[in-house]
Amino acid sequence: MSVRRKEVGRALIDALLEKAKRDSSLEQIMLAVATCQNAARGLYREFGFETYGTEPNALKVGARYIDEDHMILRI
Repeated sequence: MSVRRKEVGRALIDALLEKAKRDSSLEQIMLAVATCQNAARGLYREFGFETYGTEPNALKVGARYIDEDHMILRI
């Protein structure tokens, strides 16, 4: 069963960020996401994450290289 379009990812990120915001020692959250994962990148942007760099050839799947965007959310 596919969970796409069922808001599971959104609910998980929302819960994580709510918990993170209660930690006064936390100043930022960083993540990396494959540039080909448009839905995930868009979801992170909706929560306020910003891309601060792209790492070329960060992943290798078979013979294919995949770039990764590095994203940050300042709390």
